[in-house]
Amino acid sequence: MLTMKNLYILQEKINTKEIEDETADYIAFDYIAHNFLLTKKIPHSVIDDHIDDEERENIFKRCSEYLKKLEQLGDTGINFHDVDLVSIVDRNELHEFLMDILPKIEIVTKLLEDNIYKKIFVSSEIYEIFSNTKFASKLEKLNHVEKTNLTFENIQIPLKLGNQEIKFSINRKKYKTLKENVEKISGTLFNLKNNMEGKNKIILLEFDPEIYFELLKEISSRDLQPVLINFRKSSTHSISAIKNLKKSNSLVLTSKNFLEKNELEGITQTKTSIKKILAEILENKQPFQNLISKETNFDLLLQRKIINIIFQRLDEYLYQILIAEKIKNLDCIKGIITLNFSGETEKIFSKIRNKTPIILLQHAFANYLEPLSHFDILDDYHLIQNKIAVWGDIVKNYLIKIRKIPENKIIVSGSPKYDSYFDSPLPVRNKKTILVTLRPIISHMEGPRIKLFERYQNVIQELIRIFENIDDVEILFKLHPQQNLSNEIITNMIKTNKKFKILQFNPIKDLLSNCFLHVNIAPENFDASSVILEAMILKKPTLNIQLQKNDYDFEFNTLNAIKSISYDSDIKNVLLDLLENPKKDNLIENSQYYLSKYMRNMGSASKKLIDALDAF
Repeated sequence: MLTMKNLYILQEKINTKEIEDETADYIAFDYIAHNFLLTKKIPHSVIDDHIDDEERENIFKRCSEYLKKLEQLGDTGINFHDVDLVSIVDRNELHEFLMDILPKIEIVTKLLEDNIYKKIFVSSEIYEIFSNTKFASKLEKLNHVEKTNLTFENIQIPLKLGNQEIKFSINRKKYKTLKENVEKISGTLFNLKNNMEGKNKIILLEFDPEIYFELLKEISSRDLQPVLINFRKSSTHSISAIKNLKKSNSLVLTSKNFLEKNELEGITQTKTSIKKILAEILENKQPFQNLISKETNFDLLLQRKIINIIFQRLDEYLYQILIAEKIKNLDCIKGIITLNFSGETEKIFSKIRNKTPIILLQHAFANYLEPLSHFDILDDYHLIQNKIAVWGDIVKNYLIKIRKIPENKIIVSGSPKYDSYFDSPLPVRNKKTILVTLRPIISHMEGPRIKLFERYQNVIQELIRIFENIDDVEILFKLHPQQNLSNEIITNMIKTNKKFKILQFNPIKDLLSNCFLHVNIAPENFDASSVILEAMILKKPTLNIQLQKNDYDFEFNTLNAIKSISYDSDIKNVLLDLLENPKKDNLIENSQYYLSKYMRNMGSASKKLIDALDAF
């Protein structure tokens, strides 16, 4: 009779003494554990080996349906002014969290049901999910893993000191206090609290005035006042942003300069009663009725996480609901423009109904095909109430044909975000610069994939070998500005070589304008980074190195607007060929033809959007 052996499922840092069982099997659930096992020369498999593409897709669909139901909740008892607070928790944060953890639950469940191991040793995170279930006796706790925070529970703040970029992280509560003080000071110094009486307003939810200055100018030129409501990133986050706000006579609206004293004081009593309800829900230990993982405690743990998020953000939610109600009752509000319906600010404004129209403005380089239509929850098409403003006919045709959205709900405006790109003179270059953009490895579409990190490292090492043998070329590696753990891992793949600069927060327009060739590393091919579109607009040839081989017939691919190759291709020859003869594959000509199909009103999208809002 064969003796059953143990299985160790590793996450994060492990004490070597805890895994001295040479007869056991090992699985790494993240890149840190995988690296650890490689260093110790311990044979193991990785999470990728235990879940296939079809299972990943099914998990995404389950996840999406759960979150859609969560957004429709109105009966949890945690309400303020008819807004259910559970339904407004940021969907993107929850989606990312779920897609990280659910594949792990799926794999552990299968292994437990197979019953081929004597004991399965797991991290505290996994152990808690399966404790008090029929599987509990088969599990042992191996190491403590810190609770996974949602994306915006801690905030990264970038600072630039000379040529050095640094960033530090603070918890959300401290960030909100810092943001409040910065906005109070800048608002007073630069007169950004100036509510122009008698002028109609257009509300912009969570807009960056550095990126959308052309839109602010257009609104102001119509004798309207732009009003920015930013509860996440401050609208006064830089001197450039403040100058843009000042030039466009914009009003920066905060709870302290908009709500009356009695409204602010009334929140205190409301908070007490809501916190009592939250505590009762936690005490009752009854999960929300929308089940996502029937064989485990996960539903209850997820509910606890959501309730704790509401505890932490209760002040923010109540202030935002009061502001949204007050805004929507003002006669001077001509319209509201939002970039999504999945963030907390945007959800709140969309849930408070009245005659004020809300236009959803396409915010990124969206490309969808029918086989990938389950991913379009990420662009909130299912939540369109009034109208959506898209950049061109490719997205418009998708919405009509696949999503069956009536054509009269679609405005083809072009992209206000890129108006300034089309009148930018191309700089005279004294030297060749290659800009390498490093897209982060994120799990929100497929869940964790450890092998992507290995491929990423191999591609970066290959690029470094190539660059070291090229003279008179400046190499810039540009990290994505978003908060993501993989940015740190990717940085560590490069930082041993001092010849190259690693940037993160520099304006991408400036970097692309000054580069000779753009190289992009794409972890997955379900969508394309906006930096690819930006390179096309600025007439820069792009080499797109794909870390997966799941190619799709997006039009920028079929029209050869960029040069795409796989991670295991002959990168050196392709790259050197592009450097020596950038016109060989007609990338610039093809990209300009593609742009004519993808984008309308190039350079005048802000005007078109405000025209449409006027007509609406």
